[in-house]
Amino acid sequence: MLLLDGDLVLSSSGSTGAASRTSDSGRELVAALLESPGIRHAVDRLKVAPERRISAGQEGAPKHVYVFQREYATVDPARVELVGTDEATTCIGVVIRNNKTGMTSVSHMDFPEIVEGGIKQMLELLGSPYWWLC
Repeated sequence: MLLLDGDLVLSSSGSTGAASRTSDSGRELVAALLESPGIRHAVDRLKVAPERRISAGQEGAPKHVYVFQREYATVDPARVELVGTDEATTCIGVVIRNNKTGMTSVSHMDFPEIVEGGIKQMLELLGSPYWWLC
């Protein structure tokens, strides 16, 4: 199961157990996510959201992590207030959040060949291997 902003966007109801989960490729997961009306709705909301500019060096400045091209970061919300990337003109940015722990992983991927491995690494750092299917 995958929730986005509290709404169900992908269900594992067709799954027949752990064996079928491990055989799913990252590309199939990405394809399913891109076809999801919930994901499309969230993308539309993000497109109209105003841009926020944050100045560095301010007293008590928030704790931010910026992810450059070919990088990813997994952050604990207790230590980081904002994580993000930008300028993904021909790349893709992926954000995965574990709603149970609040841990969030953000990546900036530039080659289709690395998407599957990148998503697997991001998911491993967010908790148990199949927390999103629970």
